[in-house]
Amino acid sequence: MTQEENGGHGQPSRPGEARAVLYLRVGSAHPQDGQAAVLQRTACLRFAESHGLSIVREYVDLGTPARYDCQSALQHLLFELDEKRDAPYVVVSDYARLSRMLPELTSITRRVHSCRAVIATVNNTNNAGEGGTSHEV
Repeated sequence: MTQEENGGHGQPSRPGEARAVLYLRVGSAHPQDGQAAVLQRTACLRFAESHGLSIVREYVDLGTPARYDCQSALQHLLFELDEKRDAPYVVVSDYARLSRMLPELTSITRRVHSCRAVIATVNNTNNAGEGGTSHEV
């Protein structure tokens, strides 16, 4: 699921603000676990605001394990990021939202970098797949 510019929370960036996309993933499909997505989103939006980032699109995988082949919203994020190259930041709550397997996380990180973007984590764990690629915003 994605929310395009001016839909949902996405807004045109204001002067002086860097653009970012937001990615959320909740592994469980239980109805009560929808709150986990709300908490992730709130934390990511707070992080973006405090770092002067304007969220232009949001991508959400609900009830999805941390396996790239199952994460259609993440696949869509990477496709659009490559196509549009309009956001230098991908905001996630932590790297486990992207993948729990190091080789897969490394591949995702490289794809983000190839789009001239970096991953910014709310829980700054500085242990991304490519030699610690968590970036200060």
